[in-house]
Amino acid sequence: MKSKIVIIMGMLAISLIGGNVLADNATSTKVREEAKERKEERQENVQEKRKDLEARRDELKVEVSSKRMELVKKFAAKMIKVHQAAVNRLIKLADRIDSRIKKFETNKNVNLSDAKAKLVTARAKITTAQNYINTLPGLVSTSTATGTPTVVLQTVKGYFIISRDNLKAAHASLVDVISSIKLGMHLDKATSTASTTP
Repeated sequence: MKSKIVIIMGMLAISLIGGNVLADNATSTKVREEAKERKEERQENVQEKRKDLEARRDELKVEVSSKRMELVKKFAAKMIKVHQAAVNRLIKLADRIDSRIKKFETNKNVNLSDAKAKLVTARAKITTAQNYINTLPGLVSTSTATGTPTVVLQTVKGYFIISRDNLKAAHASLVDVISSIKLGMHLDKATSTASTTP
């Protein structure tokens, strides 16, 4: 009977030890699975945060781009006003020059036909400058509809360089008319002085 008790005790001991080993294996497997799940969750969280940050960055790029495009539009509108004011001043100056030519011809009996011809050319250049300025709003809106703000700004600046060159040419032409008036006045005085002196 003692041997039966020893055998039963031995079997109990083996079963208890084996059970603990199995329990330890089950526990360690469970811990490993939980750790693996936590790691996967962290990776998913990181990926979600990365996607959120990328979406936010894209939104900010679009927002900044639209704000810059608005600044380009404001710049263009301001420059159109400035160039239009310059054209208006040139028109007013051409009108004053025309009235002076008429006044000199009437009051002083001076022939200023060369100055009149140059004034016609100057008015044509002023009209060219005005026509180009009239096309600028359409050019600017077309440019701002496509492209990046940096490229559009350079394009718009190019438009205003052309406009400025037109204005300079018109102004130079008016200066030429004034020089022609002065020359005509001096030539007429010299002719009248030479004809009156015997």
